[in-house]
Amino acid sequence: MTHNEKSGVAHFVSRDDADCLAMIRELMSFLPSNNLEDPPRRAASDTPARRDESLNTLVPADPQKPYDMKDAIHSIVDDGYFFEVHEHYAKNLVVGFARLDGRPVGIVGISGLFSPVFSTSTLPSRARALSVSATPSTFP
Repeated sequence: MTHNEKSGVAHFVSRDDADCLAMIRELMSFLPSNNLEDPPRRAASDTPARRDESLNTLVPADPQKPYDMKDAIHSIVDDGYFFEVHEHYAKNLVVGFARLDGRPVGIVGISGLFSPVFSTSTLPSRARALSVSATPSTFP
């Protein structure tokens, strides 16, 4: 876990080889086969027109009060599924992949739960990883 939590050079941690291969397959499901293709779509079981009333109260009126960005992400993305990258490193950042109407998107967000003050100096490097593919990125 040292390279996951301290140095950040390891993006994922797995229980065993089978778990590692499953995570690689999942990660690759969000990316195109090459730079000329679109990212692969996957049918969602929920409708893109869905409404989640919990979003109305998720963000507190006081901007100094923290809230969990992952709750917002899970409420918005298809089937509530978010494939997080760097989960154990830089806990003030939320980075990963999800789908919106079946289309893969990269997500980079700030989690106020761990640090209400955020330095944007680490944001460009996280966003660059998403921009090398044809996967659209969103910065909530």
